Amino acid sequence: TESRLSLSWKTPLLNRHGHRQETRLSYSTINPTGYFIYSIPLSHPNNDLLQLKIELEENEYGDLTSKYFSFQTGRLRTENEALNQTYLRYLTEDWRTDGLDDKANYLIAGFTWSDLFREGPILDPSNGFRQYYNVEAGYEGIYSETSFLRFNARWKYVSLLAPKHRFVTRAELGYVIVDQDVGEDLSPSLRFYAGGDQSVRGFDYQSIGPKITLSEGNSNENDIVIGGTNMVVGSVE
Repeated sequence: TESRLSLSWKTPLLNRHGHRQETRLSYSTINPTGYFIYSIPLSHPNNDLLQLKIELEENEYGDLTSKYFSFQTGRLRTENEALNQTYLRYLTEDWRTDGLDDKANYLIAGFTWSDLFREGPILDPSNGFRQYYNVEAGYEGIYSETSFLRFNARWKYVSLLAPKHRFVTRAELGYVIVDQDVGEDLSPSLRFYAGGDQSVRGFDYQSIGPKITLSEGNSNENDIVIGGTNMVVGSVE
């Protein structure tokens, strides 16, 4: 996303009940974002939390420019150093391309599980393995633009083979089951794109994906990237 300026503010103890908050604002011309998280301890002060999250984001998905607002509430647990969260979130998103505007609202149920192992410095680990899994679903009959089931998984493995020689591999998998034409009904943030330094290097940020052709006037046609319902990305270095 090129240059980025970020400001974070965390309050680890707001009151005698152990409530905490985290606020983060980030700005880049491609992807300005901001979020606020309020955490309330349940059965354990650190390993079992009720989280409320508000998020605002503007993003470029291929040739689409999107603005969205999300409100999420969920239970975050830590078990054997792995994190899992069951949540419900409301998403409203506006996007536009070549003068065409669209908008959609969703009520989404989701589950996330992630785990991280690493050795060495935090910023430059010598060995490590990170895994992340997320499942989300929306139903048209319950305040969603369209019914869908979305799965996303990411892995990263790092190993120090010898001094100054490191092996790194990444992989990402995404798949959406949707009951209508994804090009018209599914929001850009729920589709999949590739490209960028954390995806396919050498390509612009989120510039790779299925395209559609838009006609301008009688003869001009323009191909735009709109994202897809499935994705497989892998790299080895």
